[in-house]
Amino acid sequence: MDRRRFLLTSLAGALGAPLTAEAQQRGKVYRIGFMSYLGSRAFVDPSGAFRKGLRELGYVEGQNLAIECRDAIGHVDRFPDLARELVGLNLDVLVTEGTPASLAAKGATTTIPVVMFGVLDPEESGLVANLARPGADVTGPSMLSTLEFASKVLQLTNNVVPHVSRIAVLRDSPNPVHRRVDNSVAAAARGLGMKPQFVSVRGAADLHAAFAAVVDYGAQALLVYPVPLTAGQIRSIVEFAHIKRLPRVTFWEGYVEQGFLLFYGTRLSEEYRRAGLYVDKILKGAKPGDLPI
Repeated sequence: MDRRRFLLTSLAGALGAPLTAEAQQRGKVYRIGFMSYLGSRAFVDPSGAFRKGLRELGYVEGQNLAIECRDAIGHVDRFPDLARELVGLNLDVLVTEGTPASLAAKGATTTIPVVMFGVLDPEESGLVANLARPGADVTGPSMLSTLEFASKVLQLTNNVVPHVSRIAVLRDSPNPVHRRVDNSVAAAARGLGMKPQFVSVRGAADLHAAFAAVVDYGAQALLVYPVPLTAGQIRSIVEFAHIKRLPRVTFWEGYVEQGFLLFYGTRLSEEYRRAGLYVDKILKGAKPGDLPI
């Protein structure tokens, strides 16, 4: 009888422990902040990879999850203020899209873990000590760990559309990351006998002047960085380029869906999903500095 009572008591304890832990988890509402340069709509879309991945891990908004979004569409200078605003909301994790937002988050807090994504060259940018052991409170998936993609996308363009000598490049000139990419694109273009023309696009108001500049330059192809435009505005670029018979190339996956010829880079949906995995690990106690990029 004593042995039987002992076994039943042990079994009850073993079954009760997970139930208690589960109840505690249900009682906790995790607060995630999110800063976006391109707009947070895709990131927090209910059917998107980030939210879907979090649901699969047991996080449901309105039950045990709250997401605070802040956008700085086309205005990288706003990120420091937005980061300080989010840090004041008692967050569990701060998620950032792109290098400028991630740098602002890193500068605004040393206590809230930061999960970055869509970042170019995080080590060179000063976000982390190295890719294997970030060493700070910043980690996450890196869109491209080096600037090699600049030469790759131009090489692919040259393979698919030979004899291109003039290529127009649409980018956001105030964005410091875009300026760094400009240097890599210029160097890669020289090696392929191309001459790039850089045209700044910060919003829909810039499109008319940008199109005129591309025509005046006599461009034979069009390279578009991730710029702060809506899907409809990107389609306007596609329609313009189609009329002018300009092949469209990019390193941002979403533009392919709008009608670009080719894309070289990482899958956005995979980055969103992986960002959710980093968030989950951190909420379960992992230190950001121990999670490899």
